[in-house]
Amino acid sequence: MTTASNYCILAATILISIITLGVNTITIFTAATKKALDRPSHKFILGLAVSDWMMGLFLPADIIYKLLYEDYYKKDTYSKYFCHCFLPIFFVLISCTSSNIMQLVIAFDRCTSVMKPVLHQNLLTKRISNRVVCAVFLFSTAVSFLPMYWNNFPNERISKSCTLLTLTLEYYSYVIVPVFVVNLVCLVFVYLQVYKVAARRLRDNAKTLKMVAVILTCHVVCWSPHMVCRFFLLSDALPDENNQDNSDYENPNIFLIYDCLLLLALSSSFLNALLYSWRTPDFKKAIKEIIYCRKQNYPLERDVASTNIHS
Repeated sequence: MTTASNYCILAATILISIITLGVNTITIFTAATKKALDRPSHKFILGLAVSDWMMGLFLPADIIYKLLYEDYYKKDTYSKYFCHCFLPIFFVLISCTSSNIMQLVIAFDRCTSVMKPVLHQNLLTKRISNRVVCAVFLFSTAVSFLPMYWNNFPNERISKSCTLLTLTLEYYSYVIVPVFVVNLVCLVFVYLQVYKVAARRLRDNAKTLKMVAVILTCHVVCWSPHMVCRFFLLSDALPDENNQDNSDYENPNIFLIYDCLLLLALSSSFLNALLYSWRTPDFKKAIKEIIYCRKQNYPLERDVASTNIHS
């Protein structure tokens, strides 16, 4: 990779990281401090904001380390591999996994609120929503712990790349990809149900259709290219069965594409805040209070089902 490419990726990484951390910090602070937002459904938005804030912190740190320092540290012992490779990627995996799953939780919450609003209001309490958020982070942590034991270390051919050392093709194919595909299919199915309900109840359902299209498009565009590129990267790093090449793996072009698509995935972290919280009427009003440092007296949205159809 050329030095110019390094500088461009570093600049883009820092810029996206600042935007992501700023947007999600405002979201977290608003959800945590405004009593009017202390509702069960908003706990899921808060959990998503925390996941995306973690992505905005750990993923850029991993990219910067990989571009500037990765080649200078030999991963010849497990302790070095653990410190220089596993730990940075571990927190990235937690944030990415929890962010994707929290989007699915929010989708189910919105679907239930518009299809069976009475049942949703009676069953979903703050305690249950807090437990769901904790369960998402515990599951994400468990999935992210697997590379501690299920990895490619030691492997001299790919010792320069922490990504290749940490993520095996099997782990990626049998764990990460299924989680992503199931999550995406469920998102599409759930939001289609939301749109069907909106089409029956509302004369003008263009806003709901736009909301569904934007959420699904952003998710697919931001994550699918990165998932496909990572699969090709892991596959390309494996030596050919007919030609056991033990030389160091070098493919700067695919690494450059991988880093660019990783930034595209990172951009989903601030887009999530804009889509899931900043567009919600009560969140929008509360965020304006925070940004403009003023307090206004106005009623927040109380019709959860109507709010979830439009937001």
